[in-house]
Amino acid sequence: MKRRSCGLAAVMVLWSAATAFAETKRVAVVVGNNAGSGEQPPLHYAETDAGKMARVLTELGGVDTADLFLLQGRGVATLKETLVLAKKRVASHHQDPANRVILIFYFSGHSDGEAFELGPDRLTFSELRRWLGTTGAEVRLALVDSCKSGALLAAKGGKLGPAFQIRLTDELSSTGEALLASSASDEIALESREIGGSFFTHHFVSGLRGPADSSGDGMVTLTEAYQYAYVHTLATTGNTMAGPQHPAYDYRLSGQGELVLTELAKPSAMIELPKGFERALVIELARDQVIAELTSDARSVVAVPPGRYAVRAWREGRVFAGRLMVTPGNRRVVSWDELSAVATSADRSKGDFDGSTLA
Repeated sequence: MKRRSCGLAAVMVLWSAATAFAETKRVAVVVGNNAGSGEQPPLHYAETDAGKMARVLTELGGVDTADLFLLQGRGVATLKETLVLAKKRVASHHQDPANRVILIFYFSGHSDGEAFELGPDRLTFSELRRWLGTTGAEVRLALVDSCKSGALLAAKGGKLGPAFQIRLTDELSSTGEALLASSASDEIALESREIGGSFFTHHFVSGLRGPADSSGDGMVTLTEAYQYAYVHTLATTGNTMAGPQHPAYDYRLSGQGELVLTELAKPSAMIELPKGFERALVIELARDQVIAELTSDARSVVAVPPGRYAVRAWREGRVFAGRLMVTPGNRRVVSWDELSAVATSADRSKGDFDGSTLA
């Protein structure tokens, strides 16, 4: 595993009054950079993480492709130009005074605890916060995946643990701030070759595709996504040499409601896995990427775009695998008869040091 450098992994939500009849628009800036400054070795999957986040936001998160800004492997100059463009998109939506805007910022890569690193360039956390505060968006949400991110929360009185009780809604008049960290202040964050990404982003995105829908209402809220990512990040990093990784949170909010991040009624296709698996990976063959991970304690349905997929499922100490085609509008139900046992010697447990630690 490769270490991802100290930094922030946080969600900040700032929120102001709105009318019940407003139309909600979503603008997203999604950034991934494998390179860090100084002597940091390059990451393997930060840019891949950004791509996965961008896809789930456009497929299920209500972000129009025209309102998505995806930067992979670009420097700070390009990022700053993009932040200006995103701010203009927010302003364009506000030309209709009935509109409300949710602004989403995501970063995956190196940081030193004070700034994001994009190759030799840096963007400080304070610069990001200032930009968020000037965008004019009613809701500003930033998710950043990096190690030792709890250092930011410790200074603000943040807590370790999954008891995250933020309840927001697009229609509700509320104000506040929420911070989510992918690791404690003295912990590293990890990425894995098996899943092709960082553990925290992997589980957060997996949850957004359906497994985190604990209420079964067809929507994944911020609360559900965080709690799912917390539990599964802790579980999958517990057996690594680096030790368990504990996501943390801090929030200051007023008001009640739910902030829905993804709607599962919107996908063009779904895969339903057979009962009885302990763990399963769904791989999108066109990109050769793990698109979601499911466990026995979560829902067994995952929302996906149409295409060709591979499934690997663990049951009673054995691994079963198969390939399938998912067509538009199809709920593809997979049976155990379609999956064949594979040699266990080829398997890797999800806790193995098969990749790198994120630094």
